[in-house]
Amino acid sequence: MLIIAEERDTYPPNGQIPNLETDEKACDDILARIRSLLPGDLTGEVVGALVNWSASVLLPHQSFGTWAEAITAATSFARNDMAHATDDSQRQRNEAVGGDDLATRGLTTA
Repeated sequence: MLIIAEERDTYPPNGQIPNLETDEKACDDILARIRSLLPGDLTGEVVGALVNWSASVLLPHQSFGTWAEAITAATSFARNDMAHATDDSQRQRNEAVGGDDLATRGLTTA
């Protein structure tokens, strides 16, 4: 659940944003209003966080005074999420170390 206090008049009584996954009109209206606040480098990730927060009924609700505060929090969330993303190009724990990997480290098997 996503609550934006400045939206009290649009979404009474407390500014609870509708589920943006299912309410296309609300999603389009809100995106048109907040577009200028979105970070250019993480727009998709930030919008994704806002949509997830609006759709969630299981997680604690996200409550903000303004859209600017919500977008700042979603941007921080997106940056943190990306920082913890797994680099799939690296060898995984259950993946065998190849002979080439060992050779480059001076650990050849004889």
